[in-house]
Amino acid sequence: MKTAAVITEYNPFHNGHMLQARLVKEKTGADYVVAIMSGDFVQRGAPAILDKYDKAACALSGGIDLVVELPVSFALGSADAFASAGAAIASAMGIDYLCFGCEEPDLGKLSAAAAVQEEEGNEFKALLKEGLKAGLPFAAANGAALSHVLHEKDPSLFPSEEGAAEFIKQPNNILGIAYLRSLQALHSSTVPVALPRTGNAYHSLSLEGGNPSASAVRAGVWEAVSRGTALSEIPGLKEAVPAATFKALEKAMEEKRLQQADDYSSILFYLLEKETPESLQAKGIRKDLAARILSCRGEAASFSQLAGLVKNRSLTYASVSRTLMRLILELPFMGSPEGKKHSLPEDLKSSLYAHVLGLRKEARPLLSWFSKRGSIPLVTSLAGDVPRLSENQHTQISHGLSATRIYRDIEKAISGSPAIDEYRQKLLIM
Repeated sequence: MKTAAVITEYNPFHNGHMLQARLVKEKTGADYVVAIMSGDFVQRGAPAILDKYDKAACALSGGIDLVVELPVSFALGSADAFASAGAAIASAMGIDYLCFGCEEPDLGKLSAAAAVQEEEGNEFKALLKEGLKAGLPFAAANGAALSHVLHEKDPSLFPSEEGAAEFIKQPNNILGIAYLRSLQALHSSTVPVALPRTGNAYHSLSLEGGNPSASAVRAGVWEAVSRGTALSEIPGLKEAVPAATFKALEKAMEEKRLQQADDYSSILFYLLEKETPESLQAKGIRKDLAARILSCRGEAASFSQLAGLVKNRSLTYASVSRTLMRLILELPFMGSPEGKKHSLPEDLKSSLYAHVLGLRKEARPLLSWFSKRGSIPLVTSLAGDVPRLSENQHTQISHGLSATRIYRDIEKAISGSPAIDEYRQKLLIM
């Protein structure tokens, strides 16, 4: 039996994701494809537009065989934290291939970039420090240092520093490099497979031509909500996603269950009323970020407004949003002692598990396969499996259960319908 994994968000599952699932099987010869998916909250620091079980159901209808939840502490982390946890879960489950889409699926270039970052040579560290000192955001400083070293180290792969910079700034290439770094650090036997990313650009909001991005699909959904029209009235939206996703979005819209970051504004401002720069720093938030959050809160009327006011040259909107959402969910920050303990690949195994959200009927053999082959526990029943987890694993899944309760409380507040307790949520089998 051969297995392949993708690390993903499915926010929401669209045609490009369905094509990717098919391509993974074609390229690897895998019998089953596992999605390691962020749950109710996503890496850009926002709630998922559909809840994690709806997302899992759409994925299972679209060619994925089994869906595992990426723990929320890492789903709401940096690209490195997101990738490290996803790669560690795939490796610890004993999955044969880890597949990921890239703007330029060149494993030679991706491996070279991963090696430079993992080695952290003197030149790279000096250039990174110089960029940070100049006030660049970490991602920009890291990119500038990396592109310079890559060009100098291997001009045959990277003939120009500008070409190297263009390669490493692409969103999916960034994640691809992070996956390779994680697999290298874990000394994993899981084989990386880079796939070409097809369709519209990652951040494109166009629903026309090719396969629109998840950003475009979400924008189309919110356009329909703001106009008070049916989703079918938004040109190109119905054609951009599989039928199961369109039905799930229609149902969630009809039941007023669609979520966005601004639904969390009241909680955020209530919590900030009790904070000081010192208390935020004690939680692990950087001094400059803590000061900006508190100085800008009085000018903002919503979560998104506050994030927009706080961001600056050295603080990206996404990193600010992640910080605000982690504060709401009471998640440890990666700079805090608890957060740091789980942020590096070699330390992940003690805190990870595989929370299975759903699977296809034909994929039932995977449960016993991973139970025997993997080195982390499978959680298929919260009531039955959580009590058997280690202390670190229990801490991680408790963060996830708390985050889901908050997500469902918000859902209840905006829809007026009671939310289901996750302990009563049955494993999806389709």
